Amino acid sequence: MASSDKNRVEFGFKNLHFAKYTYDPSNSESPVTIGTPIHVPGAVNFSPETDSSTDDFYADDGAYFSAITDGLESGDLEVAHFTDEWKTTFGGYVKTSDGALATVKNPSRPAFCLIMESDGDAQKSRHIWYNCTCGPIKREYATKEGSTEVKTETTPISCTGDTVTGIRHATYHPGDTGYDTLFTAPTAPKLG
Repeated sequence: MASSDKNRVEFGFKNLHFAKYTYDPSNSESPVTIGTPIHVPGAVNFSPETDSSTDDFYADDGAYFSAITDGLESGDLEVAHFTDEWKTTFGGYVKTSDGALATVKNPSRPAFCLIMESDGDAQKSRHIWYNCTCGPIKREYATKEGSTEVKTETTPISCTGDTVTGIRHATYHPGDTGYDTLFTAPTAPKLG
């Protein structure tokens, strides 16, 4: 039996992880696989929003039918500093022969799952977004003045959702089957 959300309020953003999301239509039994998550420390902010549009049909001199279509769920992800492992695995960066980490024109960025944890007044919640991609990292460089001002890094994230079930985002509470293994061995979503 699934647990329920006991929180009245939710806050915080920590334990940010990423796992490769792979879809193989030739594998009819398990077309979706999710890799082993890697941790990215320094989570600052993620505020995804669903793009939607409303289509109205008019008849009898008024709105007769209305349909809302959901699109991508997207938003900027801000962290203190993306690790080199994240940059080469998910961000499209490459290593040069003399050891530098480099950006390239039109990089290949694989699909991934974004996994994180939030807190609440009664319990923690764990979240996963399926089949995401990212854009280039944005970072500001500025001279140091009288005090040290930390410059964070940001990347745009778009989540199209699981190819098989259509699930874009799932929330787990303590007691849910997938809660304890979400950061170590997340599974492909299945409808109940």
